[in-house]
Amino acid sequence: DRDSVERFVRALKDEKPWLCKYSFFKVEVLEDSRVYRGFEIVKSSFKGSGKGVSYIPPDITVCDECLREMNDPADRHYQYAFTCCAQCGPRFTVISDVPYDRERTSMYEFPMCDECRREFYDIKDRRYNAQTICCPKCGPHLWLTDGTETIASDVDALKLAARLLDEGYILAIKGIGGCHLACKTTCDDTVARLRHRRKKPQKPFAVMSPSIEAVLTYANPSESEIKLLKSFRRPIVVVKKKEPFPLSQHVSPGLDSIGVMLPYSGIHHLLLKWCSDPAYVMTSGNMPGLPMAISNTEILKTLYGVADYFLLHNREIVNRCDDSVVKIVGGKTAFIRRSRGYVPEPIILDESFADIEAIAVGPLEASTCAVMSSGRVYLSQHIGDVNTLQGLEFLEYSLRHLMKIFKVQKPSVIASDLHPGFPSTSLAQKLAEEMGIALVRVQHHHAHMSALMAESRLSRNSIMVCITADGYGYGPSGEAWGGEVLLGGFSEYRRVGALHEYPLPGGDTATRRYGWIVAGLLHGELEEETLRKLLLEKCIGGFKHGIVEINAVLRILAAGNYIMTSSCGRFLDASACMLGVACKRTYRGEGAIKFEAAASNGNPERVKFKLDYRNDNGILKLDTKSLFIQVLDALKENIPRRHIAAAVHKALGQGLAYIASYTALEEGISTVGFSGGVAYNRLIVEYVRREIEKEGFKILLHKQVPPGDGGLSLGQLATACMKYME
Repeated sequence: DRDSVERFVRALKDEKPWLCKYSFFKVEVLEDSRVYRGFEIVKSSFKGSGKGVSYIPPDITVCDECLREMNDPADRHYQYAFTCCAQCGPRFTVISDVPYDRERTSMYEFPMCDECRREFYDIKDRRYNAQTICCPKCGPHLWLTDGTETIASDVDALKLAARLLDEGYILAIKGIGGCHLACKTTCDDTVARLRHRRKKPQKPFAVMSPSIEAVLTYANPSESEIKLLKSFRRPIVVVKKKEPFPLSQHVSPGLDSIGVMLPYSGIHHLLLKWCSDPAYVMTSGNMPGLPMAISNTEILKTLYGVADYFLLHNREIVNRCDDSVVKIVGGKTAFIRRSRGYVPEPIILDESFADIEAIAVGPLEASTCAVMSSGRVYLSQHIGDVNTLQGLEFLEYSLRHLMKIFKVQKPSVIASDLHPGFPSTSLAQKLAEEMGIALVRVQHHHAHMSALMAESRLSRNSIMVCITADGYGYGPSGEAWGGEVLLGGFSEYRRVGALHEYPLPGGDTATRRYGWIVAGLLHGELEEETLRKLLLEKCIGGFKHGIVEINAVLRILAAGNYIMTSSCGRFLDASACMLGVACKRTYRGEGAIKFEAAASNGNPERVKFKLDYRNDNGILKLDTKSLFIQVLDALKENIPRRHIAAAVHKALGQGLAYIASYTALEEGISTVGFSGGVAYNRLIVEYVRREIEKEGFKILLHKQVPPGDGGLSLGQLATACMKYME
């Protein structure tokens, strides 16, 4: 009857599972004489009945019902770490092919027992048709080893692992999508030992806490951040530290923030149940430059000597998938890393895009790849750096896997970065030849702008002004860009503004030793002897070999043997070095990240910087050398460094915003965007937003993909599709 149907339709909207999304919702009344007396999910077909592709869900946190069963001594899932149902648990990380059925997942190795089979076929059970369900009788098992012999199994393994963590040992813990290295956070020696073994002297570690109440003992998350922490996606959320900070300062040295997550797998929930600290380090189980270890053999081989003990299980991880990392920037959720909990959900483009198939390989660092089908773009999980053979192999595997599960069989075009030396560019060339398809190389900052336009669902003919600020991107003639204002759309762009170029002696070496950047910015502004003395007194930490290296850099500059750069990221690094905040890079973005932390409690009004602009052949440029000299002058006046740092952020934000708004006014453009790695910086984003909105323009910020290089594959794809269609 109609009332029953209407109740059913309302329930579809109001009572849908947390992961359920409707692309569209249409109700149509049909004249049909057939009578349906039941509901069933029929056997999958490889032939398929439609043009589209199946929705493949991401991995999500264990639901409350499953947690209740895991803690109920009377339930058969009691203390079983792999408990899940149709609404929770692993998905993307266990799928080897589509259609998504148990025989095409890593659960194929675990035939269901009679009780699980009964639940699987019971339409009234919440485990109905749940492909990954299992129990202690038929599912995967855990064990603890020291690398040579098994010490404990299943629940005993979890309890012993918890005790070992509290005693100060380092554990490698195999989870859903990879392996964590874990240790307690209340002991300096333990965290320092992990840093030494993993060769990560400064990079902040993420931590996992059993509850929000535990998080509140060491951090001050906002309501929005608490909501993210408790969401079914369970990302790592970057939140403010509580002062005084009760955990080890080695967890996130030099920062005012810490990356926090709550348990998302049964393994984590049970483990932390028997632990006593408010938080435990949970950092990716890999060595520098290598993808995260996922197989038991790989974990034992790679992390032997790093971890003291190994908590392993016998379910295969088909797709490695790092934890996602998010940060609230400008009131919006910004992805630092879009991976577990979100991948492979699609980014839906504006309907004006043609229905073509395309693929993209991403850049060099913090990379993702992407495929496009039926107007939807599917970004891969976090790939990371692809400048090693293992990283490049991971990129190619992930791309081919996305093509397989989303049925992208014959793409029309493949996109890469413009840089000819990137391994990803070489991979794109190889695949283009193999598949007989066109290759489109997309300039780095244009891809940033296109990614922002694509995720904002702008139409294919849209035009905007976009600030694209980061560390480095290969310019159209090989220039070292990094602080750009572009005008254009998906297909074409024009450089209308930038930070004024300054010398970067040593190229890549300067990105690791910030004193070299300081020398470049002050070259020609100070007498050589004055500059030498300044570098020796203020920036010696930015020169590995002290005065000998300083003299070598000054000779390079005197000979004119350097490249020029407009990099905003490098300017922030140099400022951090000048103020003694950070002098060398041990992880990507270190100088800029620590400089933002140093500025967070500063008052920019204590320092008045004059912003100078130059018109360079129609390109409006902010004078970087003039600004840096003023930083030096403020330091000589003994103004507290936090105020100088805050003023630098304000100057860069307002300077870039002025160029963008001036261009938008001149060109009659209503929308201004902000993309690139600098768009992670809360302070600069806020100054840009204020200035843009004050001038009456709409500002676009990233919400669905990372502003940094992790979102570039989306922009590459959108631009390549437009160029191909043209």
